[in-house]
Amino acid sequence: MRCALLMICAGIASAAFVVDVSGFLRLALILCASLAFLCLLCALLATSLLCRIALALFFYSAGVCWHLHWAEKRLDARLPEILEGKTLQVEGVVTGLPERSMIAQQFQFEILHAPDGFFPRKVVLNYYGGATIVPGQYWRFAVRLNRPHGFSNPGGFDYEAWLFRQGISARGYVRDSPESRLLADLFGTGSREAVYSSANFLALLPVACIAGLHRLRYALKSEAQALLGDSEYRGLLVA
Repeated sequence: MRCALLMICAGIASAAFVVDVSGFLRLALILCASLAFLCLLCALLATSLLCRIALALFFYSAGVCWHLHWAEKRLDARLPEILEGKTLQVEGVVTGLPERSMIAQQFQFEILHAPDGFFPRKVVLNYYGGATIVPGQYWRFAVRLNRPHGFSNPGGFDYEAWLFRQGISARGYVRDSPESRLLADLFGTGSREAVYSSANFLALLPVACIAGLHRLRYALKSEAQALLGDSEYRGLLVA
């Protein structure tokens, strides 16, 4: 069992260096199926050494397939090029912990409904309006999105890779539009009928659980900031 787990982990690690995910995944699936047949054949012929080698290679290829399938799903979830730069009407839940700068609030947003079919998706948005963005709020936004990208500076932080690991399908901003408005708060006041009528309950439930955790983090952060005031250690303690 330990050897099998080691080979699976080795397959997962080595698949991280693959560039052509879709093409290599097909080859890995063929190899995995062939090794499974070889393992069965070796078991029938009672050749223990060859069977062990075949099993080790099978678990390795299974790890490769697992990682490449996960990566392919992440890549397929990215914003289609045809939707880049277009204004989209979306509805969803604020997740993550919003970060406020001098001119905007940045936050993760789980899109649960969009007329163009780009849902469910997790995106990062910048909001330049006056409302305070809080985790667990259900908003209708007019947004403009772009595919995730970042700088390729050697030795620097790979922002695009971080977005990929977080499952972020697009980045963008909220447009100033009369369509953009707060529909409800999953953990506060507001009508929830609009939420349940436009979002599938089974899709909303896991998002609400994640948003609830970040709502608690947001409350703790707000309380800490209020208590610390202008302390020089405020940023460190809040972090």
